[in-house]
Amino acid sequence: MYVDHIDVYILQVLDGIIMLGAGDADVVELVFHRFAHHADKGVGGTGQAALLAEIGVPAERVVITADPVIRMKKTDRAVGETILRRAGVTQDGRPVVGWAIRERNRDSRFVAEVLRSIRWLKETYNAQSVLIPFHYEEDGEVCRHIASQLPDDTAVCLDEKYLSEDMLSIIGCMDLLVGVRLHSLIYAAIMGVPLIGISYDPKCTAFLNSV
Repeated sequence: MYVDHIDVYILQVLDGIIMLGAGDADVVELVFHRFAHHADKGVGGTGQAALLAEIGVPAERVVITADPVIRMKKTDRAVGETILRRAGVTQDGRPVVGWAIRERNRDSRFVAEVLRSIRWLKETYNAQSVLIPFHYEEDGEVCRHIASQLPDDTAVCLDEKYLSEDMLSIIGCMDLLVGVRLHSLIYAAIMGVPLIGISYDPKCTAFLNSV
């Protein structure tokens, strides 16, 4: 059984195990208590384990697991360099800052702050920003909108959908990654790229606290 609450992944009951993804604490508590009698154990990351403890699930019924993406290996940057060059990234020694955001409203305050920050990075450090739609269908429109408000030497948007290995290589070419998407932050950590995380969910906060 799988329960989806708006944009929140909650629980999956499978062979006596409840799989806990990300979710609002009140919703998780409600759903967990509704389906807990179907399961012997709850499985999640460290952040989810803390949430389960908070809602009263005994520690002996919780197993901590890692996001499978963490098992990915560091890859060569050549593929990423080619993709960035084709997208218009200058690669002339200027700092390159990647942005992996999660936003659907192009008129939001968050988008306005991203635009202001990108302009500041260009004025202060002559940095070129790269908008990286990590979830292409969800993030692409807003990323393209942000890039369209700025000159190409200030920001470009990667306007294609890439394989995980290619995305890892792209992230590896950044001098700094500003990420909202959890996997973008994990990729940056794998590739040894300095990162700034903007947390929208306990899973992001738990990962940031672990690195």
